[in-house]
Amino acid sequence: MSSRATLLASIIGLPLGFVITLTSFPGKRLTITCLNTLLALSTVGKITCCETLVRYSEQMLLPLRRLLVLVDQTPIFFTGPVWKNLYFGLKAKR
Repeated sequence: MSSRATLLASIIGLPLGFVITLTSFPGKRLTITCLNTLLALSTVGKITCCETLVRYSEQMLLPLRRLLVLVDQTPIFFTGPVWKNLYFGLKAKR
């Protein structure tokens, strides 16, 4: 998205968001539901990860999922430092 489009969306969207949030009017719930639905629609553009174009197929996503690691901030395995959790997760992944 271009910087102009981002700036224009911010100029229009931020004040409108404040008005919707701070005022009470008939149809407010429907308006919020419609806006949330619009946010869920797919956008135009390319999704890349590690300079690789991501396509929506299991064959393409599986190798990318293997590159990603989720690190939970709640100590589950160890009560020690975070690096021990990371080490355990990387060791278990192999």
